[in-house]
Amino acid sequence: MNNLEKFGNLVPGRINFIDILTSGRASAIFLQGLLDGHPQIIGLLGLFSVKEKDLANPNLDLIVEKLYEDIQSDVNFFSKHYSLQKEFPKEALLKYLKEYVGVFGLNRKNVYIGVHYAYAKHTKKDLKKLKYILVPAHIPIESLGRIKLFPRQKIIFTVRDPRSALLSYKNVKNILGGIFLIHKSFTFFKRLKRKIPNNLIVVRHEDLILKYDQIRKKIVKFLEIEDSKSLDSATFFGNPFYGSEGPSSSTLKLKADKPNKEFAKELWKHELSTSEIKRIQFFFSKFMRTFGYKKMRQFEPISIGFFGTNYLILSKEVMESKKGFSKGILVFVRGIYFLPLIGRFLCKLILFSFFFYKFLVEMVKLKYTKI
Repeated sequence: MNNLEKFGNLVPGRINFIDILTSGRASAIFLQGLLDGHPQIIGLLGLFSVKEKDLANPNLDLIVEKLYEDIQSDVNFFSKHYSLQKEFPKEALLKYLKEYVGVFGLNRKNVYIGVHYAYAKHTKKDLKKLKYILVPAHIPIESLGRIKLFPRQKIIFTVRDPRSALLSYKNVKNILGGIFLIHKSFTFFKRLKRKIPNNLIVVRHEDLILKYDQIRKKIVKFLEIEDSKSLDSATFFGNPFYGSEGPSSSTLKLKADKPNKEFAKELWKHELSTSEIKRIQFFFSKFMRTFGYKKMRQFEPISIGFFGTNYLILSKEVMESKKGFSKGILVFVRGIYFLPLIGRFLCKLILFSFFFYKFLVEMVKLKYTKI
């Protein structure tokens, strides 16, 4: 038997990579789970990465110690239900990685492949059938570095309506991080679209959940893989995956290993204020046009919130109940509200000034009116 045949398709230059990029809170880990059990794909739970500094010391035992620690950290971050030592013992990683780099050499590219060779050997995958290693980056800068190692890799870019995504980020108290990730990932997407259009597809979170049959066919065609039953539900380590836990978990607290329409509800229509919706639509206008998200044009009721209270004073229903000068003032302020960027702030300032003026008048009356 040829010395390389025992590695099947997991030979440098023969095996290819799949990367999943995301605009944030867009079911990237769930999609990873759907692809995980496919007989032509091998991957680990999480965002496995090999950095140059991991190989600074050529001692393979130390390298494996660090890599295994990173894999364990990812497994713990995304789920508490898997025992890494049981599913993929450190001893197996060391044994098979040593075998791999002993033939192909110790470098970053070979360690990437070698770790997955070790996992495939331990789980008795058919190495001749494997076509892809699935190593999601999620983060653009991480993917950029890996493209240099694997220029032929396939990239699936998961996106979500930015109004839904930012509501989710708001609920996990990381809205600034969400804004930055959407901008970074969109910038990178535009570059990839120009450079490698044939190796890139977009999967919208909403379509993954509500039109999964179509998305499944799209992914199967893009990757040129068989339409396996394993794509019916999400798994990791051969066991069902019901969603991420901890900081990356669904804010709906729902669990499902199959697409569930509950994850695609447009909760932003009820939970974001009018001004928040307008601001998101303004800042992410090109993103929404690119990926087919329609802007909301009619806003009712209009709310202005501060100190935990929403005021509907600028809504049409309220305005129709007013007459004369009062109605004219409300129409004028409503016009200010729709000014890009500064409108909501000015309206909040006007409303606060009005309340403060009423407060001062009443205080004066309480203090100086004769009893």
